[in-house]
Amino acid sequence: MALDGSIITTFVICGIILIILVVLLVLSSRNNSNLKRVSNSLDEFLPHEENDPRWNAGRSGVSYQKENVEGEIKKVAKKEGEFSNYLASYNTHCQIVSIFPLLGILGTVVGIIFMGDISEASMSDFSLALWTTFAGLVASIIMKAKLSLCDGRSVSEFENKVDGYYRMINAIQLQEEMNKRQEV
Repeated sequence: MALDGSIITTFVICGIILIILVVLLVLSSRNNSNLKRVSNSLDEFLPHEENDPRWNAGRSGVSYQKENVEGEIKKVAKKEGEFSNYLASYNTHCQIVSIFPLLGILGTVVGIIFMGDISEASMSDFSLALWTTFAGLVASIIMKAKLSLCDGRSVSEFENKVDGYYRMINAIQLQEEMNKRQEV
């Protein structure tokens, strides 16, 4: 009879782990597509060709208006705000990954408790109790790999684009300042 409680506990905990894994995979996939969308929307702010006036600002007599720079900075800041919402979800998903091994260990401990007298328990009873730990570890590895390989790449790509954009803006502003000093 003690084995029945252990089997039920194992299946319930493994089921909970599986449900949480599926929900997190769906949510993190949707979040990753939003991260990519916001990251790709930054492309409109970054110059891609050498003849873009933003590359040549201050050189060759091309002037990039301060209002244009400030307007673009506001647009990029808005994208950063949108991105930070998705980044918060990404960070939450990264934190939730640690729950899987804990649920697995909880299932193992509860399974061992349901076994009753440990001296009478067989090795098959112990191996059954360990299945929840195994399920928790596998779920944790799957989510960690997904978050690191897919979502983490989107986060890094966005951050690199924003850094490049601000470096470009700083170079434009510096060049404009140097031009003004030379004119005086």
